[in-house]
Amino acid sequence: MSRKLGAKAHEIPVRQLIIHADDFGYSPSVNRGIFSAIETGVVTSTSLLANGSYKSEALALARSHDLDLGWHLNLVEGRPVSPPQAVPSLVGPDGNFHPPGTFLRRAFLGRLEARELRTEIEAQWRVFQEAGLNPSHLDGHMHMHLMPGVREVLRDWLQEHPIRYIRCPRERGGLTVGRWTVRSFLGSLKACQPEFWGQKPGTCVAFYGLSLSTSASRLEAWRGLLERIREDRAEVMVHPAQGEDSPQDGFLGFQIDRQKEWELLTNSALKDLIRDRGFQLSSFRQL
Repeated sequence: MSRKLGAKAHEIPVRQLIIHADDFGYSPSVNRGIFSAIETGVVTSTSLLANGSYKSEALALARSHDLDLGWHLNLVEGRPVSPPQAVPSLVGPDGNFHPPGTFLRRAFLGRLEARELRTEIEAQWRVFQEAGLNPSHLDGHMHMHLMPGVREVLRDWLQEHPIRYIRCPRERGGLTVGRWTVRSFLGSLKACQPEFWGQKPGTCVAFYGLSLSTSASRLEAWRGLLERIREDRAEVMVHPAQGEDSPQDGFLGFQIDRQKEWELLTNSALKDLIRDRGFQLSSFRQL
């Protein structure tokens, strides 16, 4: 990992760029795509779904290759790590998490039980601890860690646990930049402000990637994104996958886009573009 990042521990690059892949542990194709994009491409960090169907494979890769691993807190897809009966406000009759739309409604109506949220957060944390791993950063599946109820419980929990970096997805750019509505909604949430988390400065690294969601496979889109980044250090969110999954793996959409995204993330043209724009590839662990 360090050989690719190219910076010695005592050096501080002028502009540090983290290319971060969400959803490690989701499916075989996602695991392959993320790992190969770290080994041969520009991805420098990833975050793991503690309830992912293929988390064991992902955890083994993280251990054996010393990956910069974060926690992709998931409360809206699949089954909880806790017994469903222990977190009834978070699940439907089938024992699976409520889908995102239902979860959002329940969050804003105050129908998520704080005690149950803490139970599930603790259960997901234990997945890392039992694997002998300490996440260097935390983000949320579909950014649900920012929602009412969740954010307060998570903030209190973080006071007792050593995770420094938290994703605050406030992406710079105006109406002409992609996904303006989603960016505006997330950016308006108080948990998108670093001050909300009540920790030392630097808790939230400048975030980009929402605007890339439908164009991350195009080099021209990356060129425009890199031109918008003005901060000395920033994270760009990506979602690569390599190959196809079988139906029983349960992959939900974006398969073709993720494959094409992986192809660009492992293409030397993107690495050259990042370098030519004056960025040094880095990771949360290196910050």
